[in-house]
Amino acid sequence: MVRPRRVLFLVNPTAGSGAGARLARAACVSLQQAGATAAIRETATPEEAERVAARAPDQGWDAVVAVGGDGTLHATVNGLMSLPPQHRPALGVLPAGTGNSLARDLRLTDSAMAARQLLAPNPVPLDVLEIEAGGRPAVAQASCLPGADPLPVRGDDAGRWRRHAVTVVGWGMWAEGNRLAERLRRAGRWRYDLAGLGLIGRRPVWPGQLRWDGNDGTAGTAAGPFALVVACNSIHSGRGLQVAPGARLDDGLLDLLFVGPLPRRTLLRLFLLLRSGGHLRSPRVRRVRTREIRVRTSGAGFVVVDGETLSFQDTFRVRVIPHALRLLGAARAPGIHVHPERPLAGP
Repeated sequence: MVRPRRVLFLVNPTAGSGAGARLARAACVSLQQAGATAAIRETATPEEAERVAARAPDQGWDAVVAVGGDGTLHATVNGLMSLPPQHRPALGVLPAGTGNSLARDLRLTDSAMAARQLLAPNPVPLDVLEIEAGGRPAVAQASCLPGADPLPVRGDDAGRWRRHAVTVVGWGMWAEGNRLAERLRRAGRWRYDLAGLGLIGRRPVWPGQLRWDGNDGTAGTAAGPFALVVACNSIHSGRGLQVAPGARLDDGLLDLLFVGPLPRRTLLRLFLLLRSGGHLRSPRVRRVRTREIRVRTSGAGFVVVDGETLSFQDTFRVRVIPHALRLLGAARAPGIHVHPERPLAGP
């Protein structure tokens, strides 16, 4: 595919205190000057962003650019993944939020540079994680605060739901920390640090069984209790945490990290090393590259999907859909290899 000619910008108007809207307007003008058709759509909720992304090809758009943070990107990705593979527009990213995990992987944290990269031809493949949970119907919220708006989650009559992610899926302390951070919003940018330190003081663990499918067709298992289990498509998560250095966005594999019960001092040391990726030097952190994981627990729990907290019952599964989307402006990113054009993968 050559450079997209019709580009729709989906903007979270509150991202960056309005910086996202300004950035989208400037990028829109640049694309129009380059001969493309471009338009901006501000979305009030993640549900609206997902719905607009899903309808983009019906309106003739061949690329959709998420302007905001991880939440805007998550909604856009799920809208695109609701479409048949051959009808999915290319995905673009203009970082304007607090997380910007995918943009960090792509070295597109400079907004002006990210806008220029949208003019690059030939979108590259991007793997997508598919998350499915079983048991009773799950409830998903953009936050765990009372009265939070529900995210649109596709389910079936058996109570299973499915979401898609492009960065990180986490359980255990990862999910509990996200829930706690939502209750600490008054702490601003420090709320995740405060939530992590609070959990370290409590040293919670979660019983469960973990199973993974090896990249060579082999399988492995681990028995809990676990402090955390994280499945990574990207290197980064949150505000610049290097959770899985060396992870690739287009290799058809996820990076599984899991940790058992640890003393508080060891947990604190690993927590402080997350920003640099130094936690992987610890023998207490196990890492496996695999295609699929399954976690079985007893009862209800929470899992974080691209920063969004979702509830599940008894089990959840994460698998890679290789090259499910096409990504604009990423040909020279360290986690991307340019592949010959090929059909997109289905779910």
